[in-house]
Amino acid sequence: MMEEEELEFVEELEAVLQLTPEVQLAIEQVFPSQDPLDRADFNAVEYINTLFPTEQSLANIDEVVNKIRLKIRRLDDNIRTVVRGQTNVGQDGRQRQGLAPGSSRLECGVHSSLSQTPGLKRSSHLRLPSRFF
Repeated sequence: MMEEEELEFVEELEAVLQLTPEVQLAIEQVFPSQDPLDRADFNAVEYINTLFPTEQSLANIDEVVNKIRLKIRRLDDNIRTVVRGQTNVGQDGRQRQGLAPGSSRLECGVHSSLSQTPGLKRSSHLRLPSRFF
């Protein structure tokens, strides 16, 4: 009974994780890779059989496991770096947005000062460069 539930769960998970061919092609173009783990048609059994083609090759299983653990650590580090970078970009964006209210106060202050300047036509407008907004 438990094996059937696990099998159903795996099938449901695989159905959710299926990417459209267009998305898969875009990923392959942006991130080309020769790693079999990155392939859309990855088959775990075939991959393990290539790592350990014979029973004798199982003798180096510790070495293979250590290589995979190192690869996982590198991927985790890369993911952590990207997430931190995105967090920093978001914080920078929020800080820049914080300048917008101040720049509109500047605009109001300039407009007020100019409107009080003697001899200035009422229809005149001051245009500030877009970098102030």
